[in-house]
Amino acid sequence: MLETKKYLKLKRLRNGYEYKGSNDAGLETLNYFLDDCHAATDSFKEWMHDPAIKMFGGNVTTLIKEGDKIIITLEFIDDDEEVAFETTIEELIRIMDRWNELYKKMPEEIIMTRYDDTVILEGKN
Repeated sequence: MLETKKYLKLKRLRNGYEYKGSNDAGLETLNYFLDDCHAATDSFKEWMHDPAIKMFGGNVTTLIKEGDKIIITLEFIDDDEEVAFETTIEELIRIMDRWNELYKKMPEEIIMTRYDDTVILEGKN
């Protein structure tokens, strides 16, 4: 059985991006995190590699570290099991780096596509 492709689309709006649609709540949570953290990427990377810190929060999201895994949840959702985004530390760092690269280029559209444990970010003009 083929799995439905999971995606999230963003459209450029002035100096940022607006949500245009998704079929995956986890990618929506990841989007909140990326929007929340892009100015503080280095701080988040330091935290992810610090074994003493197990939880870290931003304005909208909370990150929970469990071994080499990161779980991103939303601050404003009580039962966030279905909207949580889970990945490895290294995959999240790769996603953050790609997000920052795209954000600097400001393409007309950013599309996130999820394949199992991998998220691909593409910019389109």
